[in-house]
Amino acid sequence: NNTSTNPDPKHLFSSVGFYFVKLTVWIGGVEGTVTHLVRISPKPTVDLGNDTTFCSGDTLLLDAGTDAETYLWQSGDTTHTFPADTTGLYYVKATNGTCYISDTVDVTVLPSYFLPIDTVFCAGDSIFAGGEYRKTTGIYYDSLLNYIGCDSVIRTNLQVNDTFYIPTQMGICFG
Repeated sequence: NNTSTNPDPKHLFSSVGFYFVKLTVWIGGVEGTVTHLVRISPKPTVDLGNDTTFCSGDTLLLDAGTDAETYLWQSGDTTHTFPADTTGLYYVKATNGTCYISDTVDVTVLPSYFLPIDTVFCAGDSIFAGGEYRKTTGIYYDSLLNYIGCDSVIRTNLQVNDTFYIPTQMGICFG
């Protein structure tokens, strides 16, 4: 049973639940009483983790937990998880009753690269493509990790031209 003569009384509830709160006011010797049922909700917890970086083509599933009644993401989605697949700042607000908490995470999606190379060389020569030395016309693929650790693809289109022998000395006759 808490009482106060403070003009702005406050009470700290020790646990969640429903409580009857009674306000009694004396004005000019006349007593006025109001009773309300109040709900004390637990404050939800949310931890989207540290800012993160990953390669394009991957998706990070952000999870706000399951102890809140409602969720609101920066996109307007209302589920407790959200797929992050593009660079940006992701935000969620988790709410229980009138209690809420929010968290943000900065996601950076690094690019993968596709590099087409067209190469022409003469028969008898070779070029390293598709994991080995090549001497024939064709399309060959290499998959490499680029400097930021993401897969990149190099497509080499090889064209092998025939070689011709042209004598260095020729004689032409008139007549």
